[in-house]
Amino acid sequence: MQQRKRHSIITAFTLTHSVTVIEAKQSGKRIVQERRKEEEEEEEEEERKERRNSGTNSKRDVKPPTPRVMTSLSDNKVQHVQQRGKVLPRIVRRNKVLGKLRWTVRNP
Repeated sequence: MQQRKRHSIITAFTLTHSVTVIEAKQSGKRIVQERRKEEEEEEEEEERKERRNSGTNSKRDVKPPTPRVMTSLSDNKVQHVQQRGKVLPRIVRRNKVLGKLRWTVRNP
């Protein structure tokens, strides 16, 4: 019986001790996370100020224009499309985009 009581006392101590250690670790993590959040917010504010001062958008905001090379006019077709009872001519042009041929439709 004596050994069981000692064992239970030891386990109770280790349980409470481990709980306090876990709580301490969690509070430490929270403090670190809060510091990281504050640092990130400060960096974001600095970036915003730089953007305002520079007057130009950042590179990720501006997309480069897509290269489009028109092929010869003999490739154009005229399709007659019926919309709501009216027959409308449509010019279909062949675009060469990055080596691929695509048909684009333009209404005159």
